[in-house]
Amino acid sequence: MEGTLIQRIWSWGCVGAVTLFLLAAGISFMTSRHPYIADLFFVGGGVLFLAKFLSWELSREHAQKKRVQGIAGLLTLLLLIGALYGNHNYMNRPTNDVISRPQMANSQSYASLNQVRELLERVTAVIEENIGTPMPPDISKAKSSTYINSINQFEANDRLSDVSTIVPGYFELYSPPIPTALYGFSDAITKKPFSTHYYASVRMAPVQNVQTLELIGRGVCFAVDATWTKFFIYESEENWTNWRFIKVEKEQPINTLSIDQRGRIVRAFINNKYVGSLTLLRKPPKGPIGIRLKGNALLGGRLHFQKLSLWEF
Repeated sequence: MEGTLIQRIWSWGCVGAVTLFLLAAGISFMTSRHPYIADLFFVGGGVLFLAKFLSWELSREHAQKKRVQGIAGLLTLLLLIGALYGNHNYMNRPTNDVISRPQMANSQSYASLNQVRELLERVTAVIEENIGTPMPPDISKAKSSTYINSINQFEANDRLSDVSTIVPGYFELYSPPIPTALYGFSDAITKKPFSTHYYASVRMAPVQNVQTLELIGRGVCFAVDATWTKFFIYESEENWTNWRFIKVEKEQPINTLSIDQRGRIVRAFINNKYVGSLTLLRKPPKGPIGIRLKGNALLGGRLHFQKLSLWEF
């Protein structure tokens, strides 16, 4: 629980709020003519933002890590220099203006706050432009690869059958009806365990009475509905994305689901297009990967999947 609390405190939501508070406090002390106290708040806000960004999993594991972190550091430095310069330049202004000192302080505070907001928006835009939309990893750099083309590569399961014809690796998963439940379900779990740094991909299609099709990763699952309209990424009831609409191009009835997992960072793809991500609260252990079907509770359900492939990094 302690680890979970620390992770939440160090989340972007919490760190971002504290950073904005520090910047606002700096502006307040700047307009109350305490420039050096204002400097401390400005520097504190900048250092906190940069520390969070440099320790952020998405920046540490980005393909252009040095470039992204260098740009973030440079922009933060420029923002700090601008804030400190504006702080002391404002304090050196003559005070015998026609406008009274309280009115001048209020107008300067408003202008400074707008400048800070504009600078933060520019920093965010540049960082997003350089990070870009996540892409599937380069599988040619994987340490190992596993292709599931035999039913013997799964744990024993009488609800799983091999329906391959010419090309091996085509399977059907069946979920029996469970009238007393909300849905019926079945899992196809690999015998082989995998590390938490991997890329998994599978082609899936609902066949009959399917509610969700799910790719099970390490401590996480990536699920879509039978119409390929919505998806969610799920660790637990306290940490999941909720249902979201799928905005990438899809085919009917079969599409590719993929998970790119790097420890606690999980990115989800449909047809090699990024759809969402989730940061797990707990570090998952090494273990198997699987396919899950949730079918109609009264009628049961069936799905087909093929080309389940995994690459470890």
